Amino acid sequence: MFDILAITGPIYLVILVGFVSTRSSWFAKTDMRVFGKFVVKLALPSLVFSALAQRQFREIFNVSYLLAYLAGSLAVVALGYKWCRRVATLTPTTSTIYVMGMACANSGFVGYPILLLMIAPIAGVSLALVSLATNPLIIGLFAGVAISLLEWKLPSWLARTVTMFAMTSGALSLFVIGGSLVGLPMRGMARQVIPISVGKLVLHPTAVLLAILALPWLGLPAIDPSLRTAAVLMAAMPIMTIYPILAQPYSQENFPSAAVLITTISSFFTLSALLWILQHLPL
Repeated sequence: MFDILAITGPIYLVILVGFVSTRSSWFAKTDMRVFGKFVVKLALPSLVFSALAQRQFREIFNVSYLLAYLAGSLAVVALGYKWCRRVATLTPTTSTIYVMGMACANSGFVGYPILLLMIAPIAGVSLALVSLATNPLIIGLFAGVAISLLEWKLPSWLARTVTMFAMTSGALSLFVIGGSLVGLPMRGMARQVIPISVGKLVLHPTAVLLAILALPWLGLPAIDPSLRTAAVLMAAMPIMTIYPILAQPYSQENFPSAAVLITTISSFFTLSALLWILQHLPL
C-alpha cells in the first residue's frame, strides 16, 4: 500500500498545492488559464514530440492499442447515452454532455504524470496514442512521427531544448488542475455528478480492459503488457479539465464543473485501488 501511495501521493499533493495557492490568492484563477495554455501549447507538444522522435515507428503506431481504447470508449458512450435517454430521461443535449464526461479522460494533466511515475518508458507514447485528435498536440505528434520514420537524430542542443519544455509538463499541469478546482459550484449536484463519476472512473477502464482482452479473439495482435497497463490507467483518469468549457455553449456548465471536482477527488481512491489490483493481478 505504501508503494501505491508513493505513486499517487505526489500527484494529488501537487494538485492540493495548486488548490491552496489559488484559494489563498497567491495566484489568481485566471493565472491557471495562462499556465494551462503553456502546458497545452508548449510543454505537452514538446513531450509528445520527444517521446515519438526517440522511438521506432512500429512502437508508435500500435493498431491494437488504438482499437482497444477506441472500442472501450465507444462502448461507454453507447451505454451511457442509452442510460441517460431511457432511464434518466434526459434530453439529447444533456445526455451527450453526460457521456462526454464518462469517456473523455484527463490524459495529459493527470494521466501522463501518473504513468511517468509508474511506467516511465512508455508514458509519452501512451499519451500520444490517446491524443491524436487534440489540436495543440497535433504538430508535435506529426513532427515526432516524421523524425521516427526518417530515423533522424536531433542535434543535442535541440534535443535538450525540447526536453526542458517537456519536463515542465508534469508538475505544472497538476498545479493547474488544483487551481482550476477553486470556486467550482457543488450544491445540489450529487444526483447529476455520481453517474458521470462512476462512468468515468469505473465503467471506462473496465470497458477498455474488456476490449483489450477481446483482441486475440478477433485475430488482432495482443498489446505489450506495459501498454495494456497504460491503456487501462489512461481510461481510469478523471475527466478532462475543459469539460465545463465544452458545456458552456449549451448553458450547462454547472454540473460538469462539479463533476470535474468530484471525479478528480474520487480518482485518488479509485486509482490507488486500480494500481493495487494491477500490482497483484498484472495484465
